Formats: sequence, structure tokens, C-alpha cells
Amino acid sequence: MTQASIKEQRIELAILNNPVLWAKKNFAWVARDYQVAPLQSIKNSRQTVLRFGRRLGKSEIIDIAVLWHAFCQPNKIHQDKYNILILCPYDAQVDLHFDRLHELLNRSPALQKSITRDVHHRIELSNGTVITGMTVGSKNASGADNTRGQRADLIILDESDFMGEKEITNILNLRNESPETIRIIAASTPCGKRGSYYRWCTQASLFYEALVDAINVSYKVKFIKKAKPKGEGNGWTAFYAPSTVNKELLKINPDTGQSYIDDFRDELTEERFEQEVMALFGVESLGVFNKDYLDYAFAAGKYQKYYNRMAIDERAEWKRRHVLHKKVFGVDWDKAGAGPSLVGVMFDETDFKFKVFLRIELPRTEFTYINAVNEVIKWNNEIDPDWIYIDRGAGDVQAEMLAKYGRQYPESGLQKKVIANSLAEKTNIIDIFTKKRVKHPLKPTMINNAVLVFERKSILIPEDKKLRTQLEEYRIKRITQAGVPVYEDGNDHFVDALARALFGFAKQYDELFKVTVSTKVKYINGVDVSQSRPTLSGGKKDKENNDIAAHNEFIMREVFKHAEHNPFDPEYAEEKATGTFGRGTAFGSSPGEGNRPNRGLVNNKSPKRRSWRK
Repeated sequence: MTQASIKEQRIELAILNNPVLWAKKNFAWVARDYQVAPLQSIKNSRQTVLRFGRRLGKSEIIDIAVLWHAFCQPNKIHQDKYNILILCPYDAQVDLHFDRLHELLNRSPALQKSITRDVHHRIELSNGTVITGMTVGSKNASGADNTRGQRADLIILDESDFMGEKEITNILNLRNESPETIRIIAASTPCGKRGSYYRWCTQASLFYEALVDAINVSYKVKFIKKAKPKGEGNGWTAFYAPSTVNKELLKINPDTGQSYIDDFRDELTEERFEQEVMALFGVESLGVFNKDYLDYAFAAGKYQKYYNRMAIDERAEWKRRHVLHKKVFGVDWDKAGAGPSLVGVMFDETDFKFKVFLRIELPRTEFTYINAVNEVIKWNNEIDPDWIYIDRGAGDVQAEMLAKYGRQYPESGLQKKVIANSLAEKTNIIDIFTKKRVKHPLKPTMINNAVLVFERKSILIPEDKKLRTQLEEYRIKRITQAGVPVYEDGNDHFVDALARALFGFAKQYDELFKVTVSTKVKYINGVDVSQSRPTLSGGKKDKENNDIAAHNEFIMREVFKHAEHNPFDPEYAEEKATGTFGRGTAFGSSPGEGNRPNRGLVNNKSPKRRSWRK
């Protein structure tokens, strides 16, 4: 054997023993820097768990590991067979894995020739390897019974934090055949549970962490290794990486002027951002609404007053001032609990805030639903909201009664503005990571939307002990195997009505969640006015069209007058409520002339991008 051939064999052996080099040679696949260490560890570790944020390619790590094990069979114990099980909570996830496996194999004609049989979620190779994909009962109580009788040399548990404990127990029992050789790779983004996946990650014998500050100027991620003393760990090797290690997500989005990570922060609640992006487990068993943000909402709204508690002359003035502001009612027909509830919310374009202006609670009586429908009709005729979102969970009778009234009295608009849905339904949303439309349970979507509004400090609520108490006591009872929160029943009717009204804004006026003010400034008669004005989607009804132009001018003057001011300052709120804001200040006729106001644009700088989120 020549020296050259020996060298070639050594190179070939080194490639076979390195999943990263093997994948590069056979599939022209190049690992991201934070994918190298997990793949290198998988070749020797019996139990590996990945805790990665979204969009880091953990599924890619799994698929490369599957193919490397399928062709190299490093832990083979039977001469004629080698089995790999890919287990996921959803069938669609198994589909994605097998689609990717086929894509990779198509890049290598030599390896593709090894396939002897290829059927749905099953690939058989000439070397005896069989790759099988299964779901493990994310929506039923099967307990992964379909894995009974299966054998495996490699077990893949993808999105394992969304699997039930019964399923995981049955799956782990497959190791009993040969616990020293059978390998397990688990991966997930945390959903907040404190189950098996949590223990694998937090009690691991070896823990590798990719810290954000471990990224140097060339974006090379370094994992920090932490090892527990022998006998204290659980035998797992854990890898942790937040989405912030992906340099692509640190780039600036030209549409928003901030990084894609910051976009995620704006779109998600704090809890979801921690779990989905930072891959943190978060704190278990806390209330849904953060107390600090509730303090903000009620402190900023303490000078407001519910419409139904105003005097007649106050109501007339309120309607005159807010005639063009968008308004949505949310209705909860809680007959069995405290009685039906109605909450009215408007969006005030002068400061880009949602304001709760109406809260009605009806006592339980023999004719509760009829009285509730009449109450909705009464306040609709009084205030004329743009939309009314009601609960269909108590039946379609109320929706039909309102629609019938709308047909009899078309001027009420009830035949068009009433939207009925059930909390048990699913709604279409855009996944901010994949940008694809997905179906999601309605109630968690509504509650998350409400939480987001509070976290962005974009809602003002008058002093209201009942509503405040319900918001503080609104809690998650448990999280299902599919990762869907189930909320505690009880004193929650006002919260559901409020969440339904805010959800109505999200559905009908999605552009309210993307309001942007131009950074270009003009000075007109001493007042700063943008070259482009905020645009709000969803056309207003054709009422009082003659006032729209004047109203828009007023909005723009107000927006830029307060561009650099915190509207939650109690002094500011008091001045706004008493009409004394801005007195004693003067503008010059051009930038730099005259005295600058205390609460205007500072140092002649252009106003920053502002939105309801901030």
C-alpha cells in the first residue's frame, strides 16, 4: 500500500468520524458555527438535548445526525439491522423531516442509490438501516402506544417539550433493550412546562452554553462548557443557544430600522420572547398580566372616566371629541358566572393609545340573555361602535337576535358590525418566524394580543377595582401537550370581554399595530408637521366627512407636539385632563428661532419612529 493511499484512507476515516465534514463532502452542506459543536458531540454522546431558540436550524442538526447515523452506524449492535425512530408531536413535523432527508439525499447520487425502499415516513437502506417517522399523540391520550414493540438504535425526540410525560415514559422504555448503546437526541424550544425536557436541560451532566457576549467581531460562536461533578448529573449532554447567536437575525430590517430580533421583541409578549427567542423556560405559575404593566395602564388612565358614568353634558362633549376614533365592543355572555359583560375600547389617534371607555355588567336574571342583547342594542345606538365582537360559546341565539334587529333597523348597522366567534375555535395568524399562515386556538391568541397591548404600554383604563382584580388574578391552569395554555375558570368575564374587543382591533385594523411617523420634518407656522402622516387601515364609515381633514390636522399637531414626551407621566396626564398642557410655551417661525417648548421636539432633531408598541 502506497503512502498516498494510506493518507487517503486516513482522510476518509477522519471524514467518516466527523458528521460535519461527512455532511459537507456528501451533501455540500455547510454547518453554521453554532451547529458544529452539537454535531461533534452527538457522535459520542448517548443522550443529547438541544435547547435552541427559533430559526437556529435545530431540525437541520437532527436531520444531518440521522443521515450520519444511518450510513455510519456507529453504535450498531445487530449485524443485519439498524433502526432510527423520528418522533414528533405533529404529523406535519414528521413530514418536514422526511422532506429534508430526501432533499439532502438527492444531492448525493451515490448515497441515494443505497435506498432500497421509500414509502410514507419510512426509508430503508441497503446497509440494513430503517428510518421511521411517527407522531406520539400530541392531541390524544395514546401515550405513544404506537412505539410499543418498536426497536431503535437512535431515537429522535423533536419538540419534546410539547410531548406528554406518558408519551416520553413509553418512548424511553425502548432503551431497555440495550441502555448502553441506544442513543437519544432530544430538541425543543421551551413551552414553560417543568417536565422531562426541563430536567434533561437543567440537570445535565455536561452543559454547553452559547453566550451572546461570546460572539467576536467575525460572529464565531463559542460554547462555554460546564460539567457537574460525577454522580450529580443525569447523564445528558445539553446545548443551549438563544436566537441571538444567529448573525442573520442581528441584521437591520430596512422596513423597521431595527434588528430582526427587536422585531420579534415587538411582536411577542415578554413570556413568548423569552421562550421562543431566548429559549428560556421562564417562571412557572405566574399571572398572565404583569403587575407593573397593569400599574401603568391604570395610573395613566386615572383621569379618564367610563362613558356610562358621565353626566349628560359630559357624554355630549365626549362624543363630539371622539366621533372619528375607532371603537370596538367586546361582549362575554357569562350567564352561569357573574352575568354578561360589555367592554368598549377606542383607539385614540392623538396619542396612539387604546382607551377603555365603557364597562357594563348585567346581573343574572330569568331573562339574562334577552336583557343582555337589549343592552348591546342600547349602547350601540348611543355610541355607534365600528365593530362588536361577541361570544358564540353560549349559542347563536344572541347573534341572530342582533342580526334580526339590524335588518329591521338598518341604520343601527348591527347586521354588519356584529362578529360572533367561540373561544373553542381556531383563528388564522401569521407565524412571525416562518411568515406562514397557521391556525391557532382563539382564546390564547386573544389573551396574548391583550398581554402584548399591556406590555407595550398602549392601553389606558379608568380606575376600576373589579377589572383590575380580574386582570391580576387571571392565571394559566395548565399547558396542554400541544403547548396551548388552559386558563383558570371563574371571575374572568371582564378580561375576556376586554380581550375580545382588543382582538377586534387586531383583526379589523391590523395597521394600528404598525403605525409609523415619518422622520422628515417640516415647520409650518411654527408647528412641526411630517411630510407623511400616520396611516390607519380599515376605512371609517362615511359619517361627518367634512370634519375629517380638520381632524387629521389636529391629530398631526398633537402627535408632533408630544413626540418626545412620555404620555404616562402623571403630571402630563393631569395637564392633558385639565386642558393646561403646553401653556406658556412658544415656537419660533423656523427651527432655532424662539423658545423651544418643554415638551416638544428636542434640539431640532427629527422625531424617532413611533408606534403603539413603544
